[in-house]
Amino acid sequence: MEKEAVTTASITFTGENWTTWKFQPIIMLKSKGLYEITMGISQKPVTDPNGEWDRKDARAQEIIAVRMDAKVLTHLLSCQTSAQMWEKLKSIYEHQLQVSVHLLQQRFFGLEYNQGNVAEFVSQLEEIKGNLKQLGEELSDKMVMTKKFNVTT
Repeated sequence: MEKEAVTTASITFTGENWTTWKFQPIIMLKSKGLYEITMGISQKPVTDPNGEWDRKDARAQEIIAVRMDAKVLTHLLSCQTSAQMWEKLKSIYEHQLQVSVHLLQQRFFGLEYNQGNVAEFVSQLEEIKGNLKQLGEELSDKMVMTKKFNVTT
């Protein structure tokens, strides 16, 4: 049976697009049967005479490493397995993601209309909402509408 070639355009991880970037390698790892190795679910067996686990891990490392800028790659130079690589990336960028979400939420709740341009105020609200959505955090339409309503009262 001939393998089907899949041509993909990949997103390069820059250190600032973790949420959107991580989706792509996860799908690729799953499609190639490498997800469990990368997530640490499948550990290297004590004996691996054919080196099958090592080959799979090397393919998983490739999927991760070739899709990032050099500045991000430097974080992974000491990692020996794809699971170590993934954990390192998560420890750095998931934390930054949570800080970003927190700061955006603070900005939303602290934003006040100062008798200026209403359209500009609404635009700022929508920008915050969009940024939070990109980070995987939904801001309900009701909350945004309440904030907008407070401008007109």
